[in-house]
Amino acid sequence: MTPLVLNVASIRAADLARNRVDLTPQDLPCTLDVENASIRLGEAPTIHVSITNTTDETIYLVGSTDGSGMNRRYPICDVTITGPDGEDVNRPIAMCGNMNPIRPEDFVRIGPGATFDPYRTIDDHGFFANIKLRPENFDKVGTYILQFTYATDSDVADEWSPAPEMNGRGYGLNLLLKVPRVRVQSETVKVVVGP
Repeated sequence: MTPLVLNVASIRAADLARNRVDLTPQDLPCTLDVENASIRLGEAPTIHVSITNTTDETIYLVGSTDGSGMNRRYPICDVTITGPDGEDVNRPIAMCGNMNPIRPEDFVRIGPGATFDPYRTIDDHGFFANIKLRPENFDKVGTYILQFTYATDSDVADEWSPAPEMNGRGYGLNLLLKVPRVRVQSETVKVVVGP
């Protein structure tokens, strides 16, 4: 394997905007499945996300990195939860101000026809589970509506990895050129919470 030699100075927003490919939601259809669509109070559902590369080209995607699930960085890997009362459900949670830098290992090669799970395990430091899928966000009896959004449409390197270690040494920025710009959403799924 060729070692990555990344040069931050050569990757500016203009370079990203000019050199990245735009894809449509039809190019990368996204599905959201719920393993346990009927749960009790005090439980949270388990989800499975699948994004399929329907293009004829190999692309790179990045999974749910530290902060992706709370829209603190790209890629955005967000699950919107609408509660029984029709309101967005997301109880506040304490988070530290630090985020892990993006790594070359976080860029996953996806060939034509292949699928990608942004929550899959890649190693001991890999992708993060969605922080919104916790029992306190399903604390009322009734039907909840979930929808997954995956977005790679930012050309600002700092929005991908605000950690100084990445920006200072350039890890992953050349690979970012291989990540297409896209914003996809799954269909909605229902989760029923009973007593």
